[in-house]
Order: sequence, then C-alpha cells, then structure tokens
Amino acid sequence: MIGEGWLNNYSFHIFLYENGQMVDIGPPGSFQAAPAAINDAGEIIGSYYTSSTDNGQFLYSNGRFTKLAAGPPGTTVTANAINNNGVIVGAISYNTNSTVSHAALYSKGIWTDLGTLPGATTGTAAVGINTAGQIIAVAGYRVTSYHPFIPAKTVACIIQNGVVVNLNTLIPTNSGFNLSRAIAINDAGQILCNTKTQNGVLVSNEHAVLLTPK
Repeated sequence: MIGEGWLNNYSFHIFLYENGQMVDIGPPGSFQAAPAAINDAGEIIGSYYTSSTDNGQFLYSNGRFTKLAAGPPGTTVTANAINNNGVIVGAISYNTNSTVSHAALYSKGIWTDLGTLPGATTGTAAVGINTAGQIIAVAGYRVTSYHPFIPAKTVACIIQNGVVVNLNTLIPTNSGFNLSRAIAINDAGQILCNTKTQNGVLVSNEHAVLLTPK
C-alpha cells in the first residue's frame, strides 16, 4: 500500500505500508512528493517537488528513484498509472494560450502523445493501463456557466487502434448510464467506471459500473 504522509503543514513524502510497517521512502531531498500508482512488482510512480527548477515525475523501483524524462518542449507531463510491464500512462499538457492535455504513454524514456477525444475542451488524460497495454482515459470539458452543485462534464474513454473513443458509444444506447469517468482496467479487459445522470437541475445520481467485454 502506498500513500502520502505529511511531515508538517507544507511538506509531505510518500510512504510504503508493508508487513505491518509504514516507511517514509521520500524521495530524498524532496519538499513535496505524492504517489500516483503501484504495480505488482512494487514499482511506484508519482510526482515530486524540490524547488521551482527541480520538480516532475518519478519512478521508484528496487529501492531507487529515477526522474522520468521531460515531455516535448513547451509541455508538462503527468504520470497516472503503471502496468506490470513497467509501461506508464498519463497526460501531456501543451502550454499554449490555454493548457490542453493529451493522453500520453511513457516507455523507454520517451513520452508519446496518444491524442485527445475530439471536442474535449480541456483535453484528455490516460488514467489506466493493463498488462496487455489496453489504455483507459478521461476527457474533460470547460464549464460554460458555473454552478456550485454541477461539476464540469467528463467522459470515460478507451484508446483503440490509436484513437481516443468515448466509451458511451460502445455500450447499448438504452443502458440508462452516462459513463463519466473511467477508473481502472484489469487484465481481463474489464473497466470500472463512474456514471452520472441529472435529475432536474441540481441533483446528480452517481453509480459505479463494471464493463465486461463481449
């Protein structure tokens, strides 16, 4: 088990809970560090911050921390998930007039842009990958008019044949579900999703749905 342990009001490290013990694993010298995911081999990914000029994403493996390579020029990267082969997925954010993210894959020291769901105004982020390399993602949309009880729209996605696909288009149209977020994918290809439906103006009904491939 991994988590985030606060040292004081402004500094936190990653902890690993194993065999009944909680161990601070740093990273060494970090001012702030947060884990994102762990795989069956005990490899951990996350983000760290030492200073304004030393921060980014890391991989912890066999007791050692390795900084992940930066993304293409003019971008920032985020690592969200790692499979049992050590392949990492996340997002590349392009720092143009407005930051828009694309789903991304990190392997052998290189970030690869996997694209975004067409029309997703805040972009797309990969959030899960199984051992077979199947990738799930979440696409987001900007709020056109703010309301405290209605969050911004999100859509659960899967990446198929190099294209980001809205998962809602792959389930029966009469299912009654609106798949809002993809949460996890296992090695059987089953996908856990959040759903959201609107009743009237303010009330939002949320459920968890497990999608099983035919």
